[in-house]
This record gives sequence, structure tokens and C-alpha cells, in this order.
Amino acid sequence: MILTLVGISYGTLDEAARRARGVGADILVRPPGASVISLSTSPMSQEFLPFFMKQPHVTFATGTMIQPLSGLDTLTGVDLADFDKLSGGFRFLKGGPFEHDDDLIVDEYYAREKKLTVGSTIELMNRPWRVSGIFESGKLARVCAQLTVLQRLTGSPRKLSQIYVKVDDPNRAQPVVDDLRAKLPVLHERGRLEYQEDAPVRPSTTICTARTTIQMFGFFMRTGRALLTLQRISNCLT
Repeated sequence: MILTLVGISYGTLDEAARRARGVGADILVRPPGASVISLSTSPMSQEFLPFFMKQPHVTFATGTMIQPLSGLDTLTGVDLADFDKLSGGFRFLKGGPFEHDDDLIVDEYYAREKKLTVGSTIELMNRPWRVSGIFESGKLARVCAQLTVLQRLTGSPRKLSQIYVKVDDPNRAQPVVDDLRAKLPVLHERGRLEYQEDAPVRPSTTICTARTTIQMFGFFMRTGRALLTLQRISNCLT
């Protein structure tokens, strides 16, 4: 399977690669400047979907919206009917799909980490959500809401963060990407990665994001030292 996306490194980013691999798409389209760790909003119009669907060798296209939460967590808006067509859908371990606008579905790891079960309530984006289902991890995201609901709550109607494209033959993915680049120069599809089910991401594809990861690690380390210094000062003053 070929995915075209901003390069993915190790650790947290490698987990993102694993989930992307499970989506079933051949091409992932993100706008210029999209975050390497998917902490993005929704700068692309949903009107791109019919355009992609009309392209040669493209069999299906759907998009998601990604809303940053606290830390590195995100809430992904997804159209379950479209996701079913793209990948066969989520495999629910408990519960099932959304039933109401305030429903969430979460993967098994997130449920275990947050001690959630079907019917649990969790507060995200300063509002309560009910867990309607827990799905097997490894597909798309850890926490999902209805796409239209998330678009409405964030004031981003018909906006997407990224678009997943499936082609009739994975070997044709790169020519399709080249054609899309020519037709839509405003979009950047970078860091061509080849995924094999049990193979690690090759280091040669991760130089850019490895550097970004190191920079982020350095930022967090500096921030942690600054907070520790402030705590020590506070302790001295008290």
C-alpha cells in the first residue's frame, strides 16, 4: 500500500503511521503547513471530494476533521458511512456506532487509559460526550465523533483536515499523486511512504520528521526545566 503524506517518524508518530495504515486508503492529502503530528484544524473545503472522485483511477475519497484536545490527544470527525466504504469500517468490541449527536466512539487503548466503557461520559471541548462504542485499535484515530457535529461545534461547516483517496490499483498511486500535484499545486503531498503490514517505517523517509521530533522534544525539555525552576522559586518564597 502506498500512502502519500507528511513523513512519519518513530514513537508517537509511528503510532500515527500504524493507524493510517489501517484506513485502507492509498493516498492521504493534507494542505500546506499541516502539522506532522496531525494536531490540525480544518483548512480544506469538503468540495474537494467530488473533484477527487472524478479523477482517473480514483475509486473513492472521503475526509476527516481533526480537532486538537489537551496534550497530544485529538478528536477526529468522521463520516461512518464513507469510512465503511473506504476501509470496511471499525470493528466494535463493545457497543456500536453513534446514536446521538453527543456520542463518541473510542479505541480500546483510550478506553482503558481513561477507564471508559459504553455509556460512560467524558468531557472534551468543554462539553460532555457519551461513549457509544469501543473499537479495535489500529484504524484512523483513538477518539471519533460525527463529522457534521464536530464541524458545527467548531464553526467549520464543510471543512476538512485531510482527505483519504483510494485508487483502483495501489501501483498507480504515485502517478495519481503526480497528476493531483499538477492540478492542485496549492496542496502539498509530501514524504512518499511505502507501508508493509509488519515492516517498520524506513529511516530514509523520516529525516524531516525525525528532526521535527527532536526539536519538539527539546522544546518540552526546556519547558519542563523552566517550570521546575519556577516551582523551586515558589518554594523558596513560601
